[in-house]
Amino acid sequence: MNRKVLQRAALTVIISAALIAALIFIFKTGTPNRPIAAASSTTPAASPRIPPDSLTANRRVSNKDENAVEQARAGESDPEMIGIKETLRSYRSAFGENPVGTNAEITRAVTGGNSRQAKFSGSDVRIKAGQMVDQWDHPYFFHQLSRTQMEIRSAGPDGVMWTKDDEVLR
Repeated sequence: MNRKVLQRAALTVIISAALIAALIFIFKTGTPNRPIAAASSTTPAASPRIPPDSLTANRRVSNKDENAVEQARAGESDPEMIGIKETLRSYRSAFGENPVGTNAEITRAVTGGNSRQAKFSGSDVRIKAGQMVDQWDHPYFFHQLSRTQMEIRSAGPDGVMWTKDDEVLR
């Protein structure tokens, strides 16, 4: 009987150790489903956390909304972005979904590198080094929203993505 008690105790210790290891892993990585981020040699300094007052918070949301509206207006009036949207619409009508991948992969798909070898890009779509580029020769960023919706983003004149001067078209 002592042998069975010792075996159960050993099994309990092993299971407890495995659970503790799993919990440590989860807390270090955030969640069990999220991939582990690559370690960075330089970590940014943490900024002080200051609770915003409601006026500051509302101003930030308002500015963010205004920027989004301005970016969307710019994208809707850019003939090159409209041309890319039409190219994607043509591809989608032929294949039932948007092309997926990086800019280069999407460019390849709409210029004949697809299963039907069909070309969908018009003369109004600028291609440089195998990627669709904006009027400032910056590659577009494509964000797949669903099988049939895609956001097209231009870095704008400053060439930096996610800034105030970006142009966005959905």
